[in-house]
Amino acid sequence: MDKLNKYSRVLTEDVSQPSSRAMLHATGLSKDDFSKAQVGIVSSWFEGNPAICT
Repeated sequence: MDKLNKYSRVLTEDVSQPSSRAMLHATGLSKDDFSKAQVGIVSSWFEGNPAICT
C-alpha cells in the first residue's frame, strides 16, 4: 500500500530540504506531523495585495 503523503513527503521527509522543514516547523507542525499527508489550499486572486502598486 502506498503512503498517503506521496507528494508532500518530498518536502517533509527529504533531508536535502532543511529550509522547507524549518518553515513548516515554524508554522506549528510537530515532527510527528511530517509523516502525515499535507493538504494545501490556494487562492490565485486577492485584490488587497500590498505588493501591487498601480
